[in-house]
Amino acid sequence: EARASWRAKRVPADGCIDFHAEAEAVDRLVRAVSAPYPGAYSYLDGERAVFNSSHPASGSDLRRKGVPGQVLARRQGMILVQAGDIPLWLSEPSLPADRPVRLRLGDRFGFRIEDELRALRKRLEILERRTIE
Repeated sequence: EARASWRAKRVPADGCIDFHAEAEAVDRLVRAVSAPYPGAYSYLDGERAVFNSSHPASGSDLRRKGVPGQVLARRQGMILVQAGDIPLWLSEPSLPADRPVRLRLGDRFGFRIEDELRALRKRLEILERRTIE
């Protein structure tokens, strides 16, 4: 017990993926928080997408490049997503209520605050116009 370490209780937010991190770190996170834990997750079009398995890319897949979180390829139930240094293969994500996943090459995972702010401003303008009319 003298050499034991203690950690705070694991919470679902511990599984949030930062695609700017190195692929190896993302891979370790996905493996560490998969079942029986809630899983590693990111966001796609504002919806939480959960991943259950991963492994860093190798061989010819390393020639593919994109921005962090961008989908670069799909193959046999896996998607190739750019991490901070190299791409990694992730299981097809599960979405809330088992909605079908409609991923396209070029889609990006992650929560971009600028996009959310723009969408909120647009909604606010619409609501203000309705109030005035």
